[in-house]
Amino acid sequence: MASTVLTLMTKYYLQLKAKVRLAVLLITLLSVANFSNAMDQAKESEKVMAAFLMHFTGYTVWPGEPLSQINVCLFGEVSFDSFIKSMVKAKPNNRLGQRLHVTYLENAQQLAHCQVAFVSQSKAKEAIAHRDIHQLSVLLVSNTKGFISEGGMINFFNENQKIRFEVCLDKLEEADIKISAELLRLAVISRQHSEVSAP
Repeated sequence: MASTVLTLMTKYYLQLKAKVRLAVLLITLLSVANFSNAMDQAKESEKVMAAFLMHFTGYTVWPGEPLSQINVCLFGEVSFDSFIKSMVKAKPNNRLGQRLHVTYLENAQQLAHCQVAFVSQSKAKEAIAHRDIHQLSVLLVSNTKGFISEGGMINFFNENQKIRFEVCLDKLEEADIKISAELLRLAVISRQHSEVSAP
C-alpha cells in the first residue's frame, strides 16, 4: 500500500514538474516575443522618423539663394542615424535635386553650417538657445517631449502607435524658413501660445 502511494506521489510530482517547466517555457517565449515585437516597433518608428527627416529637406525653403547641398546634422545621441545614412546612400539627392550630406556635430556652434539638425533630448535646450541667440536659419527637429514649447520647430511624437510630427509656425517664421503646404497638411500645427490641428 505504501509503495503504491509513493508511486502515485512520484508520478504526480513528475507530472507537476513537467507542467511547471512547460509554463516557464511558455512565459519565456512570450516574453521574448513581446520584447522582439517592441524592438521591431521601435525600429519601424525610427525608420519612419528617418524617412520624414529626409523628406523635410525637399519640402523646405531656406532664405537666400537656392542651395545645391543640404547639410543634415545630428547633434547628440541619435538612435536611428544608421537608417538616415543608409537612406542618403541609397538616394543622395532630395526631390529638388539637392545633394544631402549627413554630419555629426560636436557642439552647438557648428549649427551654423546646418540646414536641418536633429537634436537629442540631452542637446535640445543647448541647440535652441544657440539658434535663438545667433538667429540661425536652421530647421531644428527632435523627438523630445516639450521640444516645441521650449522653442523647437518640428517634433516627432507617437500617436496610436504611429509617428506624427508637430510644427511650430512661429519659429519657422522667425528663422525665415518656409515649409510647403503639402507637408504641413500631414502635421499638427502649433503656435507659441496656441495649437490647432493641421488642415
